[in-house]
Amino acid sequence: MTYTFTVEKREGKISDDALCMGVVSGAEMDSVPVQMNRKDFVKLVHEAGQNNIVTLTGLDKDVEVTIKHIEQAPFTNEVHHVEFYALKRGVDMNADVPLTLVGEAPAADLEAIINQPVHSVSISCRPKDLIQEIEVDMTTLKEIGDTITVADLKTPSGITVTMEPSTVLLSVAATKEAEPDEDPEPVDAADVPEVGEGDADSSEATTEEKEA
Repeated sequence: MTYTFTVEKREGKISDDALCMGVVSGAEMDSVPVQMNRKDFVKLVHEAGQNNIVTLTGLDKDVEVTIKHIEQAPFTNEVHHVEFYALKRGVDMNADVPLTLVGEAPAADLEAIINQPVHSVSISCRPKDLIQEIEVDMTTLKEIGDTITVADLKTPSGITVTMEPSTVLLSVAATKEAEPDEDPEPVDAADVPEVGEGDADSSEATTEEKEA
């Protein structure tokens, strides 16, 4: 599917709250400050995602780009600034692609924990080969200690994962058993007074007072 989005060249800061700032840059073009309608951009992201190729209009000429980075305001998550990366046909590009987990891990029946330290991987490809996700088959996780690494990924032709092949994406760990309560410290029997010992001393003292 083809996506088109309109931006305008920007000079200085913007005063319209409906707009947000951005920049278009690439290996073979100077950076161009732009501005765009914030709501329209959010709609574009929902429809196209960040890894689809988008044709920007409104500049000196149409430019094919990907969304490289979105800066959002703290607390409100309102889009504040957008970085577009201009592509060139026939030249490799870099992108971060999310991982999608498929299947069920048999190790889950062992009361194990499935850890996922990595949620996306870096790839290199031609713009025409850009993909939206990479699937990870969880059915290979059968025992505690099993892992899935970058080397285990199956990617389409034209896609090269640029991360270390040994990078762990998923792992199976045993659940941490509750630690037993600490044993109470032993008490020396000599330190424990005999039953009634204190009462006897008190009784003797009372008798002596009466006799006096």
